[in-house]
Amino acid sequence: MTKEVCFTIKGNEEVKRNFKRARQLLLIVEETFLESIYEAKNLRTLFLLSHERDYEFNMHLSNSCHHFRCLRTLILDCPFTKLPDAVKNLIHLRCLHMCRNVKIEELPETLCNLCNLQTLNIDNGEYFKKLPQGIGKLINLRQLRFHTNHRWYKLKFPNGIGKLTCLRTLSVFNIGVKDDKEGCKLGELKNLNQLRGSFKMHGLGNVVDVGEAQNARLKKKIHLHDLELDFYVEDQFQEKGEESRRRIESDLAVLNALEPPSHLEKLSIKSFIGTTVYTNWMTSLTNLKSLHIDGCWQWQLECLPPLGKLQELNILGCSILEQRCEREIGDYWPIISHIPTINMS
Repeated sequence: MTKEVCFTIKGNEEVKRNFKRARQLLLIVEETFLESIYEAKNLRTLFLLSHERDYEFNMHLSNSCHHFRCLRTLILDCPFTKLPDAVKNLIHLRCLHMCRNVKIEELPETLCNLCNLQTLNIDNGEYFKKLPQGIGKLINLRQLRFHTNHRWYKLKFPNGIGKLTCLRTLSVFNIGVKDDKEGCKLGELKNLNQLRGSFKMHGLGNVVDVGEAQNARLKKKIHLHDLELDFYVEDQFQEKGEESRRRIESDLAVLNALEPPSHLEKLSIKSFIGTTVYTNWMTSLTNLKSLHIDGCWQWQLECLPPLGKLQELNILGCSILEQRCEREIGDYWPIISHIPTINMS
């Protein structure tokens, strides 16, 4: 790129340049916002970077949405607290990336009118809480990524995710609580058969309908190689008696119904309530190289599935199972001793 089309502007430096031909701009904002950049009507990439706290970022972001209508890529690394409704003007936008420094908690519904959007990266998990209700209108979306951290299990997914049939990457999928009519249900995954790479499903303990789990059709997601099934729900440690028994039966039935593609290479099962993860489909995972079982310490998980050609086994927070797999003396040790890498807490 020549200097006439690619610019990096830092702080309050005096700039005597013609931005009319600019295509890419990195603007490092300090005390003032360089308004002369609004001349760049044909800008394709805008990266806004700042760590200033007392600044009218929201206003200038709104102005940017009005001026830079040819944008294809927008990267935000400033302490914005709101994405303006004016984002609807960026009709050519292909990629929106919100970095950790952004304080936005939810996206405006007007974002869902950007039918050309293909990539949505959200890294500010400390603040972000909710996806827009109309997200199903982003029919060309291929990448929906969330920076991995422990907060994402609280992120609210709306109904309509299932309309995003072009999705290749969906790093996290949260299932709504049982009584939430607007929350996302497991059946939304039915037609997302282009998903590939790694995929994490959280809140499986909220699923009470086995048919819904079957309707997810994980087996059809043939491009997945790494799958995490997390059954954690916020009130599960208060479940007792009959409620606990029903949850044990439900978790096992749901796990059986969630048959993943047979070529899966890595499987993680977390916060599962039950005595075994030996499902009807486990023996079909002939390419499985890594099995991770985590967070079942309060429950009586004590039985492993056939382990075939497993290369790595991780058992964390499952006291009974850890005893049975103890090196040299556990009754499961002869079954797992051939596995090259074994980790237990």
